[in-house]
Amino acid sequence: MSKILIIPEPHISSENIEGRIDYISEIKDYMSEVVSMVTSHDEVKYVAFVGDIFNRGFRDIDEYFDWVDWFTNLDNLIQSRCGKIYSAVGNHELSFSASNPFWRMVSNKDNGYDTQMKWTNRAAVPKGLRSLIHVTDVLELDNDYTVFFCHYDGISLCRELVDKHIEKYGDAKKRICISHNSIITSAIARVLRD
Repeated sequence: MSKILIIPEPHISSENIEGRIDYISEIKDYMSEVVSMVTSHDEVKYVAFVGDIFNRGFRDIDEYFDWVDWFTNLDNLIQSRCGKIYSAVGNHELSFSASNPFWRMVSNKDNGYDTQMKWTNRAAVPKGLRSLIHVTDVLELDNDYTVFFCHYDGISLCRELVDKHIEKYGDAKKRICISHNSIITSAIARVLRD
């Protein structure tokens, strides 16, 4: 059985983040652990990010190419297992799209950008020659599991896709939702904030 490794928002950055001593080194160590985990578990065929892969646009060209190499190497490893790298689209992919490496790693030339989601106020423009990262709404894993990617501001589309899936398969398939949306109500959020 194929496995999927789900990576929460890494917020990869070419600059240190306020309040952190050396965020660039920290995130490189963290992402090295991701590669180690994939390398040491042959059954991991898919890697899925929850969104916000990159914190903002990149200013440092060397850092940019280091991360292009990192994703290319991970893509080669995953492809050797007939798998792919996937991601939900997060608010940082949309709000900080200028110079964001994410959009250079997604292409609609090879079906790497296959979503029904439309963002009217935000920039979602794949610019890659080929997809190192794939953006989709639904991913069928083997025969038993279906993964739904609920992109930022896309709860209604995700709900619609899940409802259609339930109509078609009932309980015959297990469902996994990877969401880049708030899972708590505004009332709870206010209590937590206050």
